[in-house]
Amino acid sequence: MADVNKALKQAQATYEQAQQSYEKFNQKYREAKQAVLSAQSTFAGVQTIGDRMTIETSSQLLKNVQNNLDRISANLLVAKENVKAARSNLENAKKAVELEEKNHQPLRSPIYTTISTNYGEIKITKKNKSKPSQQKVEKRQEDAPIKMTRAEYRQKLNEHK
Repeated sequence: MADVNKALKQAQATYEQAQQSYEKFNQKYREAKQAVLSAQSTFAGVQTIGDRMTIETSSQLLKNVQNNLDRISANLLVAKENVKAARSNLENAKKAVELEEKNHQPLRSPIYTTISTNYGEIKITKKNKSKPSQQKVEKRQEDAPIKMTRAEYRQKLNEHK
């Protein structure tokens, strides 16, 4: 049981780390996307008014920023898959803990006994060991015959005459 709980804690920590990593890459992606948009607008402005050297430098900067965005996008996809895998591992660890708990519970006895005979198996229902309800007890007391002495019985018979 301790091993399963340890695995659950480890899966929870891994999931949280993967989630944090994904969020960091997502933030970096947004920043890189903004940098690409900025570089594109700079490049467009340089093309109209700049000289050849400035255009080449701006072009190279735009390529570098776009490459950076591509790498961050790839890392973001990997981080997203890591989160999925960590979530799956966490769910499996939770199921393992539940199964382990079920395995350590005492077995319930069947409600019937099986007897094998030449004619086949016979199932005999066991008596319910639970206490009877209050209604059943009261009903049994009302239905029970009244016990009295012979003298009391004769006296009641004489009263009815």
